Parts: sequence; C-alpha cells; structure tokens
Amino acid sequence: TRNSGLVHPMLAHALKAGLVVHPYTLRAEENFLTQLPNGVPQTALGEAVQVYSLGVQGFFIAQPDVGVAARE
Repeated sequence: TRNSGLVHPMLAHALKAGLVVHPYTLRAEENFLTQLPNGVPQTALGEAVQVYSLGVQGFFIAQPDVGVAARE
C-alpha cells in the first residue's frame, strides 16, 4: 500500500509538548514518496517542504541536496 501522507495525531502532541521532532527518513524513490490526493506521487522536495510546514524542526533524508533546498 502506498503512503497516503496522513499525519499521525502524535505529531501535534509532541510539538505541543515542546519536543524536537525529526522524522526518519525521506527518500526520492517513487515507492517511498507519499501520494497527493489525486494519487500521483509527490516529489521528495514537495514532501520535505510539507514536513517542514507541519512544524518539525528537521528530518533525515537520503538526498541531502533536496533537504537543503526544502529548508531554504
């Protein structure tokens, strides 16, 4: 089954408690990417930007150039 991109409620609880959250691990290969609502795989950059927009402080990623681009 493909990852739907749904976010577990525990993330909000962790952030509210002041915990530093760094998800593991984003990858650019299609079978690891989350899907957009229309079923198309999101890009690794899009996923990284989305993760930052959720409030995490960083993440592990197999393609560091993509992580840097998302951060900027």
